[in-house]
Amino acid sequence: MSIVSAQGIMAKSKEIAGAEMATTTGEKIQKVSTVFALSMIAAIALLFVYAAVRGYLDSRAEKEAAAKTLTDLERIEASDAPPSVKSREWLELAYSSPGAMKASLSRYSEGHLLALVNLHLSQGYNQSDPLPAAIIEKVAEAKCLVFVRQVDMKSPTFNTDNYSAYLQATAEIGKLQPHLMNYEASLASCTHRFQVMQQRHEKRIAEESARSTAVRDVGAALGNATKEAGEWWSSTTKPIANAVDEFKAGYESGK
Repeated sequence: MSIVSAQGIMAKSKEIAGAEMATTTGEKIQKVSTVFALSMIAAIALLFVYAAVRGYLDSRAEKEAAAKTLTDLERIEASDAPPSVKSREWLELAYSSPGAMKASLSRYSEGHLLALVNLHLSQGYNQSDPLPAAIIEKVAEAKCLVFVRQVDMKSPTFNTDNYSAYLQATAEIGKLQPHLMNYEASLASCTHRFQVMQQRHEKRIAEESARSTAVRDVGAALGNATKEAGEWWSSTTKPIANAVDEFKAGYESGK
């Protein structure tokens, strides 16, 4: 075998080995990509399963807590404790947490809860069995919201309605003043709600006025443009009309 033939065989062998190595590397990359993709799919699937299971468990826990709250409220109502104690315990439980409040409102209206607070205060129960200051603050906020919801933002009498509701709301909060730890803060919070509504109303009126003005401006501009176009057309066609009239006059005289 000649040296040239040997070199050719060696070159061919290297070429084949390189091709096999490239193929092997490509297969490895493809396998790694496949494994990574499958891992991502599995991770996403696990997240969905976890979210579903977590949501189910949270929902079940919430329902169990709500059922316990309602059972405890019934137990307090049926107890032989003095009225002032029963009133305080019942209201403390109903207002103890957002979950307890939600459970309470599923059976009793907000108006009923506020009426029970009014009864507790008017009967003097708060002297011997005082409600926590946090509950009175929540009641003040709830009473304010009752009047806020009564105002129709789109009513033509909004300004009058909003001010009237504000006076009624602040009057109700004023009745709670002896029992509020920070009366000024509760009053300021309620006042702010009505001020925000007033600002939104004025902003809406200003935007509507701006749109109306814009429409009038467009209409006026269009009217002026039409007038100018008409004047331009008349001035442009006048020489032609005069020429036609002169032609007609000449034609008639030549007949």
